[in-house]
Amino acid sequence: MLEARDSFVGFRKHGASGIEISDLFPHIARQADRLCVLPGRFQGILFQSKGDAVHYIGNPEDVCQSTQRQVVDEVRRLNGFLGEEQNDPDIATRIAQYEIAFCMQASVPELTDFSGETRETLDLYGVKEPGEGSFASNCLLATVLALLGIDHHRLTTTFQGLDVRLTGIAGKVV
Repeated sequence: MLEARDSFVGFRKHGASGIEISDLFPHIARQADRLCVLPGRFQGILFQSKGDAVHYIGNPEDVCQSTQRQVVDEVRRLNGFLGEEQNDPDIATRIAQYEIAFCMQASVPELTDFSGETRETLDLYGVKEPGEGSFASNCLLATVLALLGIDHHRLTTTFQGLDVRLTGIAGKVV
């Protein structure tokens, strides 16, 4: 019969994500929050540059916002029972995602509508037509998100095939 041994190397949690990394890799540990594998609660939302900013952002056909709110509340309640029973962090993540999705259905269309911006503001950013999906529109969106205090750690856009960071690590527009 084989006996299992303790690891000869320690593992510690690093970064805001709390990912466990071996003490053998201190450089990687310092980069913990830049690694691609993060718990669900740290995953972001992809904003489309054209059309609806977020896929499936509208309420389902013939479902008003108050009915949608009731559905989200009931799903949260049922998932809460399951979460208490199983103590699974993915359930808490799922509950938070439903809540975020509902809040986005209520706010994203207005948030991404630049038709109320003055011509002067649009010209300062180089936006030719509001919502055109250009680099300029994405810079304006980053500014709007920052000014509204919306929680965002890293906003990027694709420009000429490259991912360009619009916000720094602290969420400030660069």
